[in-house]
Amino acid sequence: MLKRNKEIFGQENQFSKAAAPNQDQDPKGYLANLMNGYSKRLIDDPVRPFSEENLQEIANNVDYGVLEALNGTWVSYNANYNTNIGRPSLGSGIHTTIMPSPGTNPSTIPGKFSFDTEEYIEKLTFEIVPGGVRNRGGATELFCGAVKYDQTIKSVNKVEGNPDLQYAGIHEENGMYLWLSDVYNYAATKETIEKDRGIHAFSTEDFEKYGYKGEYRNEPLVEVKDENGHSSYILLSQLKEGQKYYEIIPAQEIKPMDGITGPYFIPDYSISRSGVIPHGSTITVLGDITPESVDKKIYYLRKGTPKLSYRYCNLGSSSSCDFPYHGRRRRSY
Repeated sequence: MLKRNKEIFGQENQFSKAAAPNQDQDPKGYLANLMNGYSKRLIDDPVRPFSEENLQEIANNVDYGVLEALNGTWVSYNANYNTNIGRPSLGSGIHTTIMPSPGTNPSTIPGKFSFDTEEYIEKLTFEIVPGGVRNRGGATELFCGAVKYDQTIKSVNKVEGNPDLQYAGIHEENGMYLWLSDVYNYAATKETIEKDRGIHAFSTEDFEKYGYKGEYRNEPLVEVKDENGHSSYILLSQLKEGQKYYEIIPAQEIKPMDGITGPYFIPDYSISRSGVIPHGSTITVLGDITPESVDKKIYYLRKGTPKLSYRYCNLGSSSSCDFPYHGRRRRSY
């Protein structure tokens, strides 16, 4: 998980509003400039307190990080990248698919597959969710910068004798990217306790079992014994230094300022992506931003194909999880 440095926190995020720097003039590169001011969040880093009074201010300042640069519509184009091929390219890349061969099924005729190769075009639309997404619960409040996306991919073919290109849909997907960076501590207050739990002035159960006559407990009871071995129960705060205790009865309620003590939950990753694919598949992918250093310069945009550590599974057909899902693509760069 990444954090914004103090000098940029609280200022309006200008990432998407700033003009992209000239790559030839800026040695750091566009993505490196976007990531300037971020560092890895550590377990002992300061955590900001959360207050309902500041909710709108926090929502207005939700961080989208590098995801904000995606906002808008992106389309592939015909690059004619391979000069060794005589005919012009129809699409912007090569799509390959491995599917169970027609007529087969997993129980009687398994193991036979067809292999399709087609050129394709692609359209991706990203839309920032204003105010982000608030993940609440307990002592930790996480505000995620959310970016919705829609993806459409069509194959491009030519039929002999027909001058028009033929398009066919081969992949549809929608989902959301989340930038995980803003963590707040939400400690209990008198108001939140009364709102969520109500007011409990006396516990009949405590009195019958332990002889405790005080108000509804927000700290543990401990069993102590006198010099004759007779036991009684007192609050943990009433225990004297060095006094021996024999049994601990957990607290039945929280008290104001509970939850302020750490360590706090810090996500292991900086970016989350969830997607829905109409082959019966849903995916959740977690990752980090890991720049590479080349000639003492930091680059966030890497050359070559991505190195994926996960595998798709198509639950909507007879293929097994040992094979890529229908619609996996190999792109040419």
